[in-house]
Amino acid sequence: MTKTYAMFLILALGAPAAAELSAPQLPLIDAAAVRSQPFEKENINIGAAFPGMQACKFTGVQGDTCSFACKDGSTVKRPRLNSSVAQNGGCPIMVMMPAGAPKAAARPSIADGKYVNGSGCLVEAENGANGTVLYVEERGRRAMLGVLNNFSGGDIAAFCRPAQASFSGGVLALGCQEQNNGGYATSGSAELDLRGGLNAVRVRGEVRKTLGWRTDTNISCEGLRPAGAAK
Repeated sequence: MTKTYAMFLILALGAPAAAELSAPQLPLIDAAAVRSQPFEKENINIGAAFPGMQACKFTGVQGDTCSFACKDGSTVKRPRLNSSVAQNGGCPIMVMMPAGAPKAAARPSIADGKYVNGSGCLVEAENGANGTVLYVEERGRRAMLGVLNNFSGGDIAAFCRPAQASFSGGVLALGCQEQNNGGYATSGSAELDLRGGLNAVRVRGEVRKTLGWRTDTNISCEGLRPAGAAK
């Protein structure tokens, strides 16, 4: 039984056992936890049996190289085993690799230039070393926004500085509660729809007056496209 289990570990790890187990990045394997897993049903609890590891399943062999597809989407290649007892063309059915951290979704950039729509909107974006400034105009109403390159914050000029930022589903939202702004109480919010480019800019700024809050700026520029692009 001990010899059979040792041979299983050699094949499952995809390389000579001594070399794999001595690698500094691999954690010690709890043999008791491995034996408790339902191998016969191919329903291994990888997280419990191999903490910090992921399973990479055999996908094919080319020459002396075996290929494996890992759970995180990566591909691993290992030399084909040269052994009379090796099955599956000399490739194990599975190898274990350290699990990588989840990859953060790439955030879009805001391209320099002018954007227009068919409803009288003009948005001009200017990229700098730390972020982007957007000048927004809709039929005489104007606003100016600032956005840091990493989308961690920004400002809505005249209403909200600094502005808190959140990015979800391709939409960057800026906003703040009441602020003391040069003797006025102001608040503001803005949204930049960045799905596939700068598609929309919405800006709202409010000022508190004697009788309550009053909307000072309300701009909604939808369906933007780069100036000069075909309609």
